[in-house]
Amino acid sequence: MPLSLHPVISDSEFDKLIDCEWASYETPHNPAWKFFYPIWGPTPEDRLAAIEESKRRQLQLHHTRPSSHWVKVINDDTGAVVGAALWLVFETNPYEHPPEEKATCFWWPEGPKRQMADEIMRQVMGPRVERMSKPHLFPNAKLIDLCFVHPSHPRRGAGRLLVEWGVKKADEMGLEAFVESTLAGKPLYESCGFLTMNGFELKPSLPEETEELEKLQQDLWFNGYFMWRPRGAFLRRGRRLCHGRRILRWNPSMLLDMDMSDSLFVFRVAINLDISLFKADTHLYICAGENVCFERGIRRYTWGL
Repeated sequence: MPLSLHPVISDSEFDKLIDCEWASYETPHNPAWKFFYPIWGPTPEDRLAAIEESKRRQLQLHHTRPSSHWVKVINDDTGAVVGAALWLVFETNPYEHPPEEKATCFWWPEGPKRQMADEIMRQVMGPRVERMSKPHLFPNAKLIDLCFVHPSHPRRGAGRLLVEWGVKKADEMGLEAFVESTLAGKPLYESCGFLTMNGFELKPSLPEETEELEKLQQDLWFNGYFMWRPRGAFLRRGRRLCHGRRILRWNPSMLLDMDMSDSLFVFRVAINLDISLFKADTHLYICAGENVCFERGIRRYTWGL
């Protein structure tokens, strides 16, 4: 069963793409998908209406964002779309000019339900602005990472084709990349050079204690992993951390100045190189330019070009 990767270049391609998307996020169920594209009713007609609305909104976002790049995977034997991804390519900081008005989940009805949805959006956007205020790649549309494979084609290489497209683009442009992954997708991203910065939980509080809102709270409860890939990253073992021709031997006496945030420490050393120090996967990482080094026990690993 040969698979091939193609850019999405016309609106007509979205019909099959969106059908694949819905099948992928409904089986297995993804709570974040229900948050972004809720079905307002129990009938098949209600589901079809939600699919059409999701297609309209995603097309609108694609046309209004220069950063938007859709790619899809085709089964060459049948012509069926078996997976797709939306990669956002930001050559500048996308959060440099925040909107004057706070974003609201307009697709939810006004009242306590929208209040809960808005809270989830704030839980997502706060860490993004803190960590991703720089040029980068991100497979995202508002909330969830849009990188999906049809449930009839698991573990056949479609997901890797989609992720490798973004990784290659990031390396060509010299950019970092971020993803927000489910537990199921985490191993694939790790195999493509992504590091787990931290796990996260999205859960809105209850504006009112009613049975309906308590059920909605459980339905929207979502866990995931925030992951980061350095510029041009691949793992080298047994090498020292280098920057140009200099070998860096980090020790506390090199520390001149430190800016501490939640999980990121930025400081400058005596030889005027910017270094970033942070924790991920319970290990300590040191970043210098396009290189990242961390120590685990007595062994040393280096990420770099």
